[in-house]
Amino acid sequence: MKLNQVVVKMGLGVFMLFGLSQCVVTPEETIVDPDTGEVVNFEGICFETEILPLMVSRCGNSGCHNAIDREDGIDLTSYEGILKEVKPGDPGDSEIIEYMYESGEDAMPPSPAEPLKNEQIKLIEDWITDGAKNTTNCVSSGPCNFTSPISFTSDVLPIIDNYCYGCHNTADPQGGYSYSTHSETMKSVNDGTLMGSIRFENGYKSMPEKSNKMPSCNIDLIQLWIDEGAMDN
Repeated sequence: MKLNQVVVKMGLGVFMLFGLSQCVVTPEETIVDPDTGEVVNFEGICFETEILPLMVSRCGNSGCHNAIDREDGIDLTSYEGILKEVKPGDPGDSEIIEYMYESGEDAMPPSPAEPLKNEQIKLIEDWITDGAKNTTNCVSSGPCNFTSPISFTSDVLPIIDNYCYGCHNTADPQGGYSYSTHSETMKSVNDGTLMGSIRFENGYKSMPEKSNKMPSCNIDLIQLWIDEGAMDN
């Protein structure tokens, strides 16, 4: 039986362990089963925070598979639209995966956009294998552990690649911002656009576009990288 869920807001706490280069961030939201009072921690791939932003970023750009343009009648910016292109439990028989393995003129996303990385396709395949569930309000099963110093290449860039790169790359730097390299990313770091956008602050265009905020742990990791000097490491 599906449990009704209540979201209980908790304060965001950041704790620096004395003598250790590790930052522990408590989850911003805890989901509680109102019948048992037990915390419901989500384990698995979250559609809302992992799959949808990636699809919107890489496939839902202007002129492509969004709710307005609907190229080939396909909208990949909503769960309902994406579900039409997948066979839950069977990524090998899901058209959306077939598109991603195409090359040349049939490549998706089309040139000059870069194809999805193997690990990104694998993430989508695993989500489909797990039933292609519309999981939302997902909460990590534990605290976020950051080891200092934060690496731009290993820690920050993969987040940007999943959530922002489709709209902000060298070939298509929407708004004049590209996140392809460290030097290009620093433009939005220095003028406050990066953090203002991913925090959905007033005066900034929310990123990821047409989606919810990225997980709070990702936002805090990027902020910690900036606080440490936004190094090119």
